[in-house]
Amino acid sequence: MKIPDHKAYRLLEKYNITTAKHVFVEDLKEAREAAGKLSTPVVLKIDSPKIVHKSTAGCIQFVYSAGELDAKYNLLIRNASRKTKEVDGVIVQELIDGQEFMIGSKIDEQFDAVICFGLGGIHVEALRDVAFRLIPIKKADAEQLIDDTRAGTILKSRSRVLKTLLNASRLVEKEGVSEMDINPLIVNDKAAIAADVRIMK
Repeated sequence: MKIPDHKAYRLLEKYNITTAKHVFVEDLKEAREAAGKLSTPVVLKIDSPKIVHKSTAGCIQFVYSAGELDAKYNLLIRNASRKTKEVDGVIVQELIDGQEFMIGSKIDEQFDAVICFGLGGIHVEALRDVAFRLIPIKKADAEQLIDDTRAGTILKSRSRVLKTLLNASRLVEKEGVSEMDINPLIVNDKAAIAADVRIMK
């Protein structure tokens, strides 16, 4: 079962994984208020248990100015309604610049939990630059995860990603997560930031 995205962000924060600034809203008025607090540009994301691939469903909309917000919000809702009636709300989120990586987890064929790391964003499927380790991991395992990928050669903030990998491993182990996808994990000079997350239990 996919847990609501706004609750998935709370779960990341519980385990000290930094998330992009965001507000969960349930209508257009709240979306306007949230965008005003975060300041444009922002991204709007549908929060629905039935929509996993939000981009291909048109359920992610970028808002570059306040004047675009109403039209983009309404488009988001229309696109979601074509897929499902089960919509929890919308996440209004800040846009962040930085390198894009991913951290994921799943249960393998032997029913062991594994964690993975690699290039994120649009590069995941195209390059398949991913390394795996059994959960739980220690610092040495996290180091090896990074070293086993091409992503590790361009990573600019290794210590922040190491901490995030260890915290993600602990989350999966303690919370009974069957599948998790943090993609992208935005890494810049300030932090390693989860900009999107999907968690299955």
